[in-house]
Amino acid sequence: MLPYPELQTHPHLPRRTFFNAAEPLLSSFKVVKESKSVLGEPIRAYAKGTGPIRVLLWTQMHGDESTSTFALADWIYNQSQSSDDSIWKKITLWVIPILNPDGANAYSRHNALGVDINRDARHLCSPEGRFLVECADALNPHWAFNMHDQRTLFGAGNTGKPATLALLAPSLPERFTGSVIHLKRAIALIGSAVLRMPEDMQSETARFDDTFYPLAMGDFFQEREIATVLIETGGGRDIIRHTGRMRTALFLKHAFDVLLNPSECIWQSAPGTYEALPENTSNLRDIIFKNAQIGDHKVDVAVQLRYNVVSKQWDMVCHDVGQLDYLHSYHLVDLSDVAPISEHEWRVRIGKTFLLPKSWERSIKEQNISAYAWVNPK
Repeated sequence: MLPYPELQTHPHLPRRTFFNAAEPLLSSFKVVKESKSVLGEPIRAYAKGTGPIRVLLWTQMHGDESTSTFALADWIYNQSQSSDDSIWKKITLWVIPILNPDGANAYSRHNALGVDINRDARHLCSPEGRFLVECADALNPHWAFNMHDQRTLFGAGNTGKPATLALLAPSLPERFTGSVIHLKRAIALIGSAVLRMPEDMQSETARFDDTFYPLAMGDFFQEREIATVLIETGGGRDIIRHTGRMRTALFLKHAFDVLLNPSECIWQSAPGTYEALPENTSNLRDIIFKNAQIGDHKVDVAVQLRYNVVSKQWDMVCHDVGQLDYLHSYHLVDLSDVAPISEHEWRVRIGKTFLLPKSWERSIKEQNISAYAWVNPK
């Protein structure tokens, strides 16, 4: 699986940047439906194929979750490089790249009204949410792929490994009275696709929380008896998520391979593979500073790295303070030999930007922690 060379992985992917680069990729697709965002940006559904299996796929419902859009471009690019175009005789595919263009431009989860489109399935007060449901009404898909990013703090169970992919066949409501075959198919598709992935990738793949959320789009589509697959791309071990981008594109490849060429033995064994995936667990932190001396007190400090769209730098944000042996981390900095900081100089607040003390900064350099490059790029 090769990355589409015209798009370099980056957290911030404005609409114009994507479409300027992706125009050649989408030239073989046709626009079948379009609308406008709150601020008047175009939102378009692109279609290709004439086959009987109808698939709807969308990305960047949350504007600051760009990895899935890169992965979609990679999958289309690799399909375009293949001499075998039989896929397009088997499926009719509608894709909506960047469902939330205002959020993408502003690097914001929400749309320009402040609405979380993924909590707008019932009320449809956002034009973007209405457009997605209108596309589903028009296509009447058998399958839906709901693509997101998730934070780097999620791990694959308690293994200490990142959940570079978290997958889910969204649940049905407790009193659902319709057919459940579509849910079983979504579970089997995920399991079958995971079985085709290399073992090292499987070990960093988790099962997302299956609590039913009636306002969420994926759960709403599943309730409409559309076999729905949620893909959450995690950060893995590189902060710009290039690893996650490539694994998501590879998962799409395997998912479509299974979808178009189902094997009975794989479909039968796949549900067990899905259920055996470790739970997506919030037990990883980007950096943990161990044994920090604050006056007479010894604590651990966990920070997350957050992209600042204004400064175009990575900020440290304090996430946890205390005894943190129950957490895993990508990078661990031991401060046992670092001089204490006065309680009166300690200005750390949970959820706020964390300014690295100079003495800690030296410790990062001495211990050759590669995360230092994330926060202080050259």
